[in-house]
Amino acid sequence: MTNFVIHFNNSPWLFLLLIPAFFLALFPYFRLAKRYRRTRNRITSIVLHCIVMVLCTVVLVGVWFSYDVPNAENEVIILVDASHSGREADVDRDDFVRDLIAQSNGDFKLGVVTFGYNQVYAVPLSANITHAYDTYLNAEKPDDSASDIAAALSYAGSLFEKPETAKIVLLSDGLETDGNAITAVKLLAAQGIKVDTAVFSGEHSNSEVQLMGVTLPDYNIVAGDLFTLGLSIQSSYRGTAVVTLKDSILDEESGEFVDAGSSETEVNLTNRTLQEISIEYSFEKAGMHRLYFSIASSGDTLTQNNGYYTYIDLQVYDNILIIERYDKEAERLQTLLKTRFENVDVLTITDEESLPKNVNDLREYDQVILMNIANEDMPLGFDQILYSYVHDFGGGMLTVGGNKQGTDTPNAYDRSDMIGTVYQDMLPVEAINYTPPLGVVIIIDRSGSMSSVDDSTGKTILELAKEGAKSCLNALTERDYCSVMTLEDEGQEKLTLTPLTQYHKIVAAIDNIENTGGGTNYTNSIKQAGRMLRAVDVERRHIILVSDGQPTDDNELYQTAVENNFNNDKKVTFSCVVVGNSPSKAHEIEVACQMGGGEYYRVTDGTQLTRFMREDLNRSEIKDVIIPDGGITPVIGEHNSVVSGVLKLLAEEGNVMPNLYGYYGTKLRSGLTAILMGEFVPIYAQWKYGAGMVGSFMCDLSGVWSDEFMNSNVGQEFIFGAINALFPTDDIRPNDIDVTLNELNYSTQVNIYTNLDNGQTLDVEITAPIADDEESAPVKKMHLTAVDNYSRITFTNERSGLHKLTIIKRDADGNILGEYSTYRAFSYSAEYDEFVDAADGEDLMARLAQSGRGAVVDEAVSVFEGIEKTTHKTYDPRIPLIIIAIILFLLDIAVRKFKFKWPHELIREYKEKKEKSSADKR
Repeated sequence: MTNFVIHFNNSPWLFLLLIPAFFLALFPYFRLAKRYRRTRNRITSIVLHCIVMVLCTVVLVGVWFSYDVPNAENEVIILVDASHSGREADVDRDDFVRDLIAQSNGDFKLGVVTFGYNQVYAVPLSANITHAYDTYLNAEKPDDSASDIAAALSYAGSLFEKPETAKIVLLSDGLETDGNAITAVKLLAAQGIKVDTAVFSGEHSNSEVQLMGVTLPDYNIVAGDLFTLGLSIQSSYRGTAVVTLKDSILDEESGEFVDAGSSETEVNLTNRTLQEISIEYSFEKAGMHRLYFSIASSGDTLTQNNGYYTYIDLQVYDNILIIERYDKEAERLQTLLKTRFENVDVLTITDEESLPKNVNDLREYDQVILMNIANEDMPLGFDQILYSYVHDFGGGMLTVGGNKQGTDTPNAYDRSDMIGTVYQDMLPVEAINYTPPLGVVIIIDRSGSMSSVDDSTGKTILELAKEGAKSCLNALTERDYCSVMTLEDEGQEKLTLTPLTQYHKIVAAIDNIENTGGGTNYTNSIKQAGRMLRAVDVERRHIILVSDGQPTDDNELYQTAVENNFNNDKKVTFSCVVVGNSPSKAHEIEVACQMGGGEYYRVTDGTQLTRFMREDLNRSEIKDVIIPDGGITPVIGEHNSVVSGVLKLLAEEGNVMPNLYGYYGTKLRSGLTAILMGEFVPIYAQWKYGAGMVGSFMCDLSGVWSDEFMNSNVGQEFIFGAINALFPTDDIRPNDIDVTLNELNYSTQVNIYTNLDNGQTLDVEITAPIADDEESAPVKKMHLTAVDNYSRITFTNERSGLHKLTIIKRDADGNILGEYSTYRAFSYSAEYDEFVDAADGEDLMARLAQSGRGAVVDEAVSVFEGIEKTTHKTYDPRIPLIIIAIILFLLDIAVRKFKFKWPHELIREYKEKKEKSSADKR
């Protein structure tokens, strides 16, 4: 025993209470005559009395003891990561184990556990370490295809007899593939087990190529259509490789996958850069397709990560619901769709009784088409049903335009109806008050005559012109462009054509114009403005000139410049605002405006200048949409599955893109590309919205503007392509069973959402891939009832391929109530990821040491610095002292009341009595 210390809970000065206590006890005692106080009872009583007082005082002070005793129960387990990822550090790791064993000196029990996916108790806990290292080297090796640090920690913790004096030394790269090591180490720390960590990160191969993942199309694929698969590859060297794709389709009769095609792609590898390659492919027929990608390169060293599995369940969707605004509005579209799709139902939005009442009703359909449906047309809450149908469950939705019945007023895609609604939020386009994109050049005369003052406002004409120029900006939209020029001897470009989104930049350019006192040459500025406008890609181009009407150049020159701008294939219109009472060339300027297809404005009251300039940009010739008599010919903006059939038809002789004779102006969402474009407007666009797809066609499909489009083979093929692309990628029909998979390397956590009532049960069947040496697939079966934790199960998948999960719900009589099937694709263990960041493992090892109340150690000797060689103990004697005091107090009372003899006196009397008895017999 060492470090023995006496502690007091209360002040030790309380021991001074013994002085008055002893005085009160001893003073009466010594007052007695000697012959009375020297009796056996008196002496015994006073002694017991004093002892009781001492014991009570000790209890009152709160005396307790602490001390250390030698600890012969220390236990240390060396936990060695023997998984594949740490293979390059084997030698350093083994040297560390050897040093740990040697420096333990047999002062405590030491053992070794090796682990990968499983654990091996290589060296049992023992103080005898003579052959421990050799035993470690010759022990069975664990499965090195994974790193389950959590399971290894838990296993090692279960081996200790005295957890409170135990320590685990984890030797690993920290790259766990399974389990949650942080959770496991916290449980060990709660038991008193400390965890030190030592990081051993090996250098990975410099000659490695690996398949990292596959990107599947996020839209419905149709058999026969070409689609693109994205394959992620990473390599540690430059070179070439061949990627092979093997397609297998599930044969429904045999239940086995059979060959369905293949392709090869040559790839130029880049060093250390994650590269994405595109593989174009098409399925010959619908069904469950297993896709296996493999890569082969002459410089590769590791083969386990050269294969990648995925799957596509190519289902046939043909159940469409059309919801129309007016009765029989969708009749023509329904007739067309029935030539390709089996089930096409039509409901009128005003017939609320027939409309789906909830999202599950709507999920009975694979796609919903809203034919000329405005937000205000929908029954209360129907927009939320549509939102859930698309966003949450993956349904497809197509919106089609249309007018209010009997008018030219838009019903669908009306901004005032759509703005701020859930309906608008779902669409790939935004409904706007559409005007053709405009490029405008504002030319401001700043010659000397512009410094004259306007009587009605008291401002100079130049100041009024600048105010009018800024008011023009209020007539423009964010899709328009504006340039600012000055008019003098030689026109100057103050600001090139700039998007109106840079509004403050345009205003600053106008404000910075000052009077120079020069001449007024119209021709040069008009020519320069025309060249600038013809270079920008807009639908309308316009020049507006503000002057006092006193040009110094010949009128034929500037009139010719205006006429040339207007008669160009990119027509530039011209308007002029003349300020002042007596413009010298008013008639000539008016003729120029007529030649330029614009307006001439005579302003005698300066207060009217801003109104005239703003009205000029709001003229119908600039703002109104004008559809040519021959209609507009849409162009393909993005090549994808929607237009694959269209492109084939257009490639055939005699097939052309049909015209449309109207459209609804909308704006594409940021980052999207229209699949079908007018000259400046989207005609058809689609996007991924949550789990589903939404497409919008900015024309009608009732034959008003789309008659030619719907009559042509090309137009019909486009409609079919758009609808096919919007179908869900998975079956969305309501099912009493729903499942989500949480994939964690070898393990898969299955969350089952259903209710089991009245004796209902679940039959779970997990079918593993067939190995090369097997004739049939291994099957794991589970029968779950309501008393089981049926909502969450876990299965392991150590084989590469597709693992099939089937769940059947039965009633108490065994009848099937529902069935759910899905697949889990497993390619290779994360252990074979050669491009994982080693810093992630080092970070985990540091956090494990911190959570385990240990340290990250660099050398073996540091491990033993934290081991407790003694055990600290404490003892509180107060309860025993109270018991003893009570017993002594009772004895004191007994001594006072009764006479007694000491044991030796009783023995002596017994002997005397015995001797006397013997003498009497003689």
